[in-house]
Amino acid sequence: MGKLKMPDFQTDAEEAAWWFNNQDAIAAEYAEEHAAELLGLVLNSDDVQTAVEQASAQGMSPREYIQRLVHNALDERRAA
Repeated sequence: MGKLKMPDFQTDAEEAAWWFNNQDAIAAEYAEEHAAELLGLVLNSDDVQTAVEQASAQGMSPREYIQRLVHNALDERRAA
């Protein structure tokens, strides 16, 4: 963990209480550190179906295919 420091615990109950009492801070810190992994997209059903078909044709999962599309589009815009 980054900002949140886990203390030394004397008992399992003390540790369990710490995790329970800090769960929101832990979740927020994780989300901040892994923001790219947690980015969600909402796609219309036609786009999802197209992505599934095109991904399958290339032997890829739809998730991997969409990630590649976004990556390539960002690279093209960065280069322009």
